[in-house]
This record gives sequence, structure tokens and C-alpha cells, in this order.
Amino acid sequence: MNNIQAAIVALQARFFGIDDERGATATEYALLLAFIAIVIIVAVTLLGSNITGLFNNAASSIAP
Repeated sequence: MNNIQAAIVALQARFFGIDDERGATATEYALLLAFIAIVIIVAVTLLGSNITGLFNNAASSIAP
């Protein structure tokens, strides 16, 4: 009976990907991507008005 249970557990692990390491890697990439996105959003939010002013000054100095 123990051999059958072990076989069932092994099949479930293979079917549901419990022993699969690819899921951990995908999770790490997703966390890294989320962190990069947060950094970009914060940078654009904090620097957006300064950059807009810089471009407006440049455009007004070029326009006749």
C-alpha cells in the first residue's frame, strides 16, 4: 500500500509542478519586474514636473 501511495504522491507532484523549479524562477522575474516598474513610476512622478519645466524652457527659448 505504501508503494501505491508514494506513486500517487509522485504523480501529483509532477502533475501540479510541486517539484518544478521553473515556477520559482518565474516568480523571481515577476518580483524583479514589479520592483523595476515601481522604481520607474516613482522616478517619473518625482521628476516629471521638473522635466516638463525643462522642456518648456527649451521650447520657449527656441520659438521666435
